[in-house]
Amino acid sequence: MVQGQNFGYQTTSLERSATGWTFREQSVLGPIIQQQTTVEFSNAITMLRTEQSGRFQGNELRLTVQYADGNATGEGVTPGQGGMQPVTYRDVAVPAGTVDDNLMVALLPYFQWAPNATVRVSVFASGKGVVEQRTFRVVSEEAVVVPLGTFAAYRVSYEGGEAPGTYWIELSAPHRVLKFGPAGVPLEFVRVR
Repeated sequence: MVQGQNFGYQTTSLERSATGWTFREQSVLGPIIQQQTTVEFSNAITMLRTEQSGRFQGNELRLTVQYADGNATGEGVTPGQGGMQPVTYRDVAVPAGTVDDNLMVALLPYFQWAPNATVRVSVFASGKGVVEQRTFRVVSEEAVVVPLGTFAAYRVSYEGGEAPGTYWIELSAPHRVLKFGPAGVPLEFVRVR
């Protein structure tokens, strides 16, 4: 939603696979971005592979990352500060427990949410080829209204990465992500199903 108006959609799925799990995400934000992402990971949440394709402001974007033996190797073209830029990295050390940044939205319902909780996650920023930290802090509990209805939710401050902001995560299990608003942008992702 942009200023209360529909501007696109994002769909996600998490499915069992022969090697563990496959996360798929598709986003369309008006004429700005059309993107498909697939992240494969093991049952122990060890990253295996990431594939991303689509268009950003009319330009092709693509990314392929292979994870093996605690390292990541990647290649593609991704959006950056100065527009689209080539990305290539080889054998970047990825510490155990680090997850691909594209997988974060799928993992949020599985964190230990509680009043005043702080969750720190080591992520591999696959579009840059670097390991970074993300921090999620529960700052309050409040009612949030989405098309599905009104829910008690944790208001969670998100820091780190390119798009810090606020998540609203359902207070009770299954702790669905109800809404996300990036800081400083009149844009909200709102759960409709």
